[in-house]
Amino acid sequence: MNRPVLLSVLCLVAPLAAQEPQAPQPTEQAKSLHRLVGSYTGSGVARAAKGAADEKWEATLVARPLFEGFFVHEELEVRLGAPTPMRMSTVYGWDGGHDRMFNASVSNMGGMIFGELTWADEDTLVSMATAKYMGQLAIGRATWHFTDDGFTYRHEKAVTGGEWFTEVEGEFHKAEARMPAYGPAFVGMEVPAEQQKLVDALSGNFRLEGEMTMPGMPESMKIGGNERVRAVYGGHVLISQARSDPMPEMGVWQGLNAFAWDPDRGHYWSLMVDSTGEVSHAPMWWVDGQLVSVESRVSMGLPTVNRTVIEIGEHGMTGFEAHSISGTDAPYRSFKCSYERVQR
Repeated sequence: MNRPVLLSVLCLVAPLAAQEPQAPQPTEQAKSLHRLVGSYTGSGVARAAKGAADEKWEATLVARPLFEGFFVHEELEVRLGAPTPMRMSTVYGWDGGHDRMFNASVSNMGGMIFGELTWADEDTLVSMATAKYMGQLAIGRATWHFTDDGFTYRHEKAVTGGEWFTEVEGEFHKAEARMPAYGPAFVGMEVPAEQQKLVDALSGNFRLEGEMTMPGMPESMKIGGNERVRAVYGGHVLISQARSDPMPEMGVWQGLNAFAWDPDRGHYWSLMVDSTGEVSHAPMWWVDGQLVSVESRVSMGLPTVNRTVIEIGEHGMTGFEAHSISGTDAPYRSFKCSYERVQR
């Protein structure tokens, strides 16, 4: 669901309000990814294409549990000799709505990469992802092999009908390391106009007030919260962090959302994760001056479709509305909220 993250959180977890309160816990799949947690220094080689010369790189990596261990959040800086290092932020976790482990990355080169993870054996983690690159379809396979001291890493790639080649390989070893704040755009990578349009529309600090309605709820419930939306990596990525007001039998929810423009597909991608372990990865488009997103998933055991509309006014985000269909139920409006820009 592509929308401000607070509404993403509420829309995904609201059905719990009609049930007995029960604190969700990370799944075994999510906990298995905690092997990534730690701080590391790394080195290795990279190749631009099959047969190309090796380029040496050095790296710093810091990975921490996110939202009480439902996810792992990794920050990576790779130094290739360019004036600006490559910076990447990745979330790893379990997506129960699609029954899969995943990793999703944004970087100072723009775009978003989403992969599906699996354990090949007890020490080897593998991710497969497809993406469009300069109009061509690219397939990538990343492999982590864990040791007592860290892990080895290899990324293999094939573009359209080309042969597979090892694009990146190296080793990471445990070390005391700290990651600086989000870096600038990668050298020579200009922010696309469509991404800047999104940054201008959504950036800021907001107070949200509204109500939600879900099947099984006797009446709509008032909701509220605060959200901060800011551009990072020189504007290539938009990050949203939100915290709801306490809600009856639901407590306080927190969420993290990333938005990035996909020039090859002509729409935005969003990744949302929250403090209940919910995940959303979905496309978003401009329609008649508003931001519209549609996502399907399994929610509370039922196939569910959600359509959301972010209302944009003269000075940016002003409101939000969501409609949902679950199982064989008729469509219903699940949220109607207003946003007010505030100074923080």
